[in-house]
Amino acid sequence: TYLLLLSGWALQQWLYIELNINRYNPLRASSFIPTPSFISRKRATINVRNNDFACFGWALMSAIDTPTGPPCQPESYRHYSELFNFDGITFPVKLDAIAKFEENNPLSINVYGLEEDTQKDGKVVYKIVGPLHYTKQKKTLHVNLLYLTSVDGNSHYCWIQDMSRLISMQVSKHKEAIYLCDGCLVYFATEEKLWRHSIFDCNYVRTFLPTTEPIVTKWGESSFQNQLKFDNYQKRLKLPFVVYADFECLLKSIHGPEPNPLLQFTTNTFEHNPYSFAYYIKCSFDDSYSKFQTYRGPDAALQFVNMIESDIRTLYNQHFKHAKPLPKLTIEEQRKYDSATICWICEKTFLDGDVRVLDHCHWSGVMRGISHSTCNLQLQNPNFVPVFFHNLTGYDAHMFVKCLALENENIDVIATNKEKYVSFTKHISVDQIVENGVPKNVIWRIRFVDSFRFLGSSLNVLSKNLSDSECNEIKTFFGTGRAFELIRQKGVFPYSFVDAFDKLDQTQLPNKADFFDKLHEQHITEDEYSRAQDVWNLFQCQTLGEYSDIYLKSDVLLLA
Repeated sequence: TYLLLLSGWALQQWLYIELNINRYNPLRASSFIPTPSFISRKRATINVRNNDFACFGWALMSAIDTPTGPPCQPESYRHYSELFNFDGITFPVKLDAIAKFEENNPLSINVYGLEEDTQKDGKVVYKIVGPLHYTKQKKTLHVNLLYLTSVDGNSHYCWIQDMSRLISMQVSKHKEAIYLCDGCLVYFATEEKLWRHSIFDCNYVRTFLPTTEPIVTKWGESSFQNQLKFDNYQKRLKLPFVVYADFECLLKSIHGPEPNPLLQFTTNTFEHNPYSFAYYIKCSFDDSYSKFQTYRGPDAALQFVNMIESDIRTLYNQHFKHAKPLPKLTIEEQRKYDSATICWICEKTFLDGDVRVLDHCHWSGVMRGISHSTCNLQLQNPNFVPVFFHNLTGYDAHMFVKCLALENENIDVIATNKEKYVSFTKHISVDQIVENGVPKNVIWRIRFVDSFRFLGSSLNVLSKNLSDSECNEIKTFFGTGRAFELIRQKGVFPYSFVDAFDKLDQTQLPNKADFFDKLHEQHITEDEYSRAQDVWNLFQCQTLGEYSDIYLKSDVLLLA
């Protein structure tokens, strides 16, 4: 975790490994132990000075019975056997025996302990922790006990007379009275808030294991708790638009003193400055709406944000603002409707009395199938467009995330730490409507996602796994000839060579030695360089910048 929390620490070596094995021994309490002074000063507990092994029984008597003498003396109470049923319980009473005791008696019990805590100044303090035992069902007659231990291994129960007084200074620096939940040790300012927490929150915090009890799903289907089945039919629908994107960067060398390897884990060698990007908007219902965008310039990150937000707004106004109605059915479609026996969404058979409807695509107007009315109503049109980067988390996110936050619009982030983002979503206003005479913005979301988290290999490896017939986007843009043969493979680029923007104006392909990868310390092969020359010549590149555009376009289309 020290890596994820950005401590900057590095593990140099293991000094030793210590393995401690403890034999399980259920806690039990027996004879009297004096109350620690920091607790006795609070006057929140009653500690009975018993000289037998029945401190559990005497602690309960101090809570239930009215003392006839000093409350700390067992002689002040009736004998515990007069009020409680101890059948099956042996003294001293173990913690794991309390549940059985509760079954035999009309009261509930929580047990708390003490934990030693060393503060930054070296001072040792003790905190109330637990519950060590938490009752399954809180009854009208309820008792909280404190479990004390001594250095010689003895242990002892005593009654917590005032839980709030005992623990108030531990949970709050204020001197006002607090209302404490004895289940989770959360405190509240008013008794009403504690009551609401007890009724609606704390009593419902539990481990729930599925059973064979019947349930009804959101689709109205009968099922059982212990049966897992796919019922998120919304996920069966293809998104109307998906975006695939990538950046290219200049690698400027960072010059400075060599860091001490014992003090610094990371050595910064290059500064990555984006100089170009490309993205492909892929339409799933009509390829004529698909669109490829590219840009090369020193302000690439800002232009990327501006252009993609503009394109998403255009998509909304052209395709999502107004749903296309279902056209009049053809004779064939009407025949399918009349003869349909299975809902295309849930794949269940239509029963007598089921309401059947025509389900159609709201963007193309094409009929998708015949469905239950309830299934059809569960399908919701998306209000987001995903943008996929390969290795967004480790690389591309750093290129533009700051530009994404320049405007006063919401951004949701799922992060692994302060530097790495699993996904993030930008909320943008795409339209304005009037509801009850009040203007209201229509919000859509651009959801940036890392495809590497689904396809955990490099783009080079993934592209080799594709057959020619699966490279449809490459064929669309480059045909099926020699260009297709060159582009359907991951290309090579002299990243370490391009350390300044003017390098992109070079009118010849750099030498093979210039393709040396300083990060991985390896050269490209003769075949890879030969293929780079073929790409340069076939596409008649005039500058290294134009070659970079082809390389970038190839990467984006391979990802798509």
